[in-house]
Amino acid sequence: MNVKPTAPGPTDNEWVTVFNIDRLQFMIDAQRQWGNIVRFPVSARRALWLINDPDAIEEVQVRSPQHYGRGIVFKRRAGKFLGKGLLTAEGEENASHRRLILPTFHRSRLAAYSEIMIHEAGASLDKWQGDQVIEATEAMTEFTMQVVVHCLFGTDEIVDVPAITHAITAAIAYLNDDAVPLSSAQIDLLRDLATDLIEKRRITPGGDLVSMLLAARFEDGTALSTQQIVDEVLTLFVAGHETSANALSWTIYLLSSRPEVQERLRQEVGSASAQTIATTDYTYLNLVLQESLRMYGVAWNLTREVLQNVRLGDYDVPKGDTLLISPFIAHRTEAYWPNADGFDPERFLGGSYDRRMYFPFSIGPRYCVGRPFAMLEMKIMLALMMQRFDILRTLNTPQPEPYIVVRPRGGVQIQVAPRS
Repeated sequence: MNVKPTAPGPTDNEWVTVFNIDRLQFMIDAQRQWGNIVRFPVSARRALWLINDPDAIEEVQVRSPQHYGRGIVFKRRAGKFLGKGLLTAEGEENASHRRLILPTFHRSRLAAYSEIMIHEAGASLDKWQGDQVIEATEAMTEFTMQVVVHCLFGTDEIVDVPAITHAITAAIAYLNDDAVPLSSAQIDLLRDLATDLIEKRRITPGGDLVSMLLAARFEDGTALSTQQIVDEVLTLFVAGHETSANALSWTIYLLSSRPEVQERLRQEVGSASAQTIATTDYTYLNLVLQESLRMYGVAWNLTREVLQNVRLGDYDVPKGDTLLISPFIAHRTEAYWPNADGFDPERFLGGSYDRRMYFPFSIGPRYCVGRPFAMLEMKIMLALMMQRFDILRTLNTPQPEPYIVVRPRGGVQIQVAPRS
């Protein structure tokens, strides 16, 4: 008689208390104790599975994604104000919207966005006068917010930046923290602001993302409804704002203790103009960003609901269970990343790593369509920063907090000095 193997993991749900104290450390410890596929009982009929095996990750995200839906809790919370945008839509609805939105991030469009990124990066760095302490997370959040507002809606007088910034900040705080309320009035305000801006662009099109979405057509020739565009606009705010800001903050933190890495970046970029920086593929700058995203990636977890009975590795996983695939855990697994807690940009030279275990922007049909946008934004800001400033040191040691993204608790306090 064949006996099905029992998945390793705790035998009761007392693990939940420890998990909620420090989710990242709990998952790191669980992977080290029980291995790359771990089962955590939630109730008599449901379980949460930590999936950190490269074959299983590829099965879920690339080979058979149709067998897995987005996490129910995330969809329920995010759906309150994101509707059915790319982060929450499933199946063919997600695929059709993805095909419609992909052209807005085409290489030919990035040139226009880069002009906005250059302007906003310069304006942000202009505020760093003399030797001073900068709260890098606040500075990068303001920078990425300005970029996403103006890339979405344009740079003319139709954009009430303070109003939409305040509204989206409240919505992101709600999505990040279960304890933060978001009233129906706040949701209505947020969606009304987006609707008003969209209708203005319907009358006066520009070269911005919203104008492109208004002009886009599905394969049958139909256009997105105003509600669908609102859903996508708010999704792009969430996906394109806080993610890049936190990735930049962590990169600055990592660079603060490595003056030799800063110097090598300066030598590579030299005195190139901002426009040249935007159009040049810098090898070492890319390596630094790749390594920063490995250590402190965009999202700490990708949850999936099992839609039918499946087999992952040696184990049968029943319909209704939840999978947790964590870039943070995968990127710090020593078997795939020697010296995983060390900042080593050159580890990516030659591409000899297991690509199934590196997915800061996800992989498969749900990969982040805004990846080229985010990488360009971060490249421009870092290159201009290196040309103008030395990051002398950090004044705190931020700890990673698992919200939508891996936030640095307490921000990143840095001391900078202008270069002569």
